[in-house]
Amino acid sequence: MDGRLSYSSNTNGDKSLTSTNILKYIDGDSIGKFAFVSLPYKSMGGSNGFGDASIGLGPRGRSGNLHWIAYGGLTLPTGDSGLGNNRYDKKLGIYTTYLTKDKKLEDIKK
Repeated sequence: MDGRLSYSSNTNGDKSLTSTNILKYIDGDSIGKFAFVSLPYKSMGGSNGFGDASIGLGPRGRSGNLHWIAYGGLTLPTGDSGLGNNRYDKKLGIYTTYLTKDKKLEDIKK
């Protein structure tokens, strides 16, 4: 489970605060699968409610210290009135992370 909080504003003066919960499935090490379901809750212009849900899946893997996830996804028009986009959107993406051999940069010392 992953939680994200974001704030945005534009030149029209529109402001929004969005809390997104993302349920993830990850398996495998050198090669595996990745899937997610994302559901945002928005507060925008006096309206509060759910935004459009997203789903996606794809392969994931590792080559040495380079980890990657590639995915295809779909945003579904499930948002409450005024908080969704009323259409289906397709997505393609890739995430990469490089971990140093000694993991010195990833280790947080207290």
